Amino acid sequence: MTPIQVAKRLGHADATLVLKLYAHAWDQQPEELAEMFDASVAAGKAAQASNVVPMRVAR
Repeated sequence: MTPIQVAKRLGHADATLVLKLYAHAWDQQPEELAEMFDASVAAGKAAQASNVVPMRVAR
C-alpha cells in the first residue's frame, strides 16, 4: 500500500504523518514487500487478461 492509502485507512489527514511514524515499516522487510507487490501486479494482469472480450467490428 502507498502511504496515502495507509493514511486514508488509518484516518490520518495526509500521508506526512504516516511517513513520519511508519517509514521504518517499509524498510524492515523489503524482500517480502517486493514479493507481495510482484504478486499483486501479476494478479492484476491475470485478472485483466481473463476478462478481456474481443470487440466485433460492424460491417
